[in-house]
Amino acid sequence: MCQSFAVELLLKFFLVVDHPAAKSVDDLKTAGVNLRCHKYSELFDQLTQATKGKIANTYAAVSGKQTDAAGFRNALIAQGDDPFVYWRYIYEKSGYSHFNWHDFSLVTLALGKTAEAERQAAPNAQVQDGPARPGVYLESR
Repeated sequence: MCQSFAVELLLKFFLVVDHPAAKSVDDLKTAGVNLRCHKYSELFDQLTQATKGKIANTYAAVSGKQTDAAGFRNALIAQGDDPFVYWRYIYEKSGYSHFNWHDFSLVTLALGKTAEAERQAAPNAQVQDGPARPGVYLESR
């Protein structure tokens, strides 16, 4: 469950990176960004094509599966599209549920490596000791 939440947060990280002028949640809302959802596909759909391509390329490299942005989106959906919500309340479900840990780990790894590359490429990056870009932190109004 924690890993599924991490994937959601990584997708939201990329939404913030895609809007460098945004200094608050309100700025992101004004730009049409919806952070108030849990579905991976809906978050991914809001990313720029360039960001989607970077993520897909990293996924192809770590998984050994040639893919594009649409293929990575399908990989997200294959994880249940909103597993954080699903698995958070698994005790309310009946029957059996199956989960492909290996495939989910590849999705998480691709997002993490792409986020790491973004941080390292950011101006004033402080990869080990602090924020990647001062001022990216969003204030709620």
